[in-house]
Amino acid sequence: MEDAGYRLGAENQRQYRIFWRNLLKMREAGIEKALYYRTKEFDSYCKGYPKTSETSLVDTIKKLGKDDLMRVSDLDNPQVSERLKIQESCWNCARNEWAFPNEEESFKGLGLQTFSPDMECVPYDNQLVSESGGDKSAFIFLLPKDDSSLLVCSIVPVREGEFLGVFAGKIRFSEIWSPTHGIRGPVDNLWLDYSQVTGTLNQMLVSEPGGSANVRTHWELINDDVDPESCASWRVSVKATKSIVPFEHLVRQAAQQEQYVLHLCPEYAKRGFLEICETD
Repeated sequence: MEDAGYRLGAENQRQYRIFWRNLLKMREAGIEKALYYRTKEFDSYCKGYPKTSETSLVDTIKKLGKDDLMRVSDLDNPQVSERLKIQESCWNCARNEWAFPNEEESFKGLGLQTFSPDMECVPYDNQLVSESGGDKSAFIFLLPKDDSSLLVCSIVPVREGEFLGVFAGKIRFSEIWSPTHGIRGPVDNLWLDYSQVTGTLNQMLVSEPGGSANVRTHWELINDDVDPESCASWRVSVKATKSIVPFEHLVRQAAQQEQYVLHLCPEYAKRGFLEICETD
């Protein structure tokens, strides 16, 4: 510690022993990729992680990279749980399911077999970190903005076009849609409804329509589980539109002005921008 220029006080020594032991545990757990991108902010986050948390720091990061595709471990972070009051059942960062079976059948019944050439067809269950490095979703974190709200940041550098995760919500095929919680798809009457389901990337900052942003929502076809050659449903991904440095806030353009106004409301921020029901 002395050679590295760290203070040698007893408390500082204790903190670094815990911190270095956690880094060793992460390495032993196979979390090398996150450690490659360590920054001062990441180290501070690790050192400040509450020892009283039911989920250990190592387990939290391990879940993000392996068996926690829905990212429910984000809600276990005390800094998040203090600022976000939602039910775990409303949290899904893994996939975009259809809201209603009849709308799904109506859409498939149209026989829409051809789509725009820029439509990508991707596997249904994507790995959180791809070997190509184009998938940075495991490195997207919720961090405190102030005493009552959150920010969405990447803890690693992001390049233009890279995949940052799934924008939570349910797929709808209906002429009736929500100007506050709706994101239109590439086909008429197809849209994403995030009034009942939310996730990590839904908490990002929102600019006015036409305003500045560093990410965008991108509709992708996904493979059917039974027939990999058949693209049967959709995923609304979030992709970078420019290079993003570590801990730079993610910002998307609002789909409509009504949506921009909703995302300015602290009351909606506390509930993950879910629709407020009469029973709340």
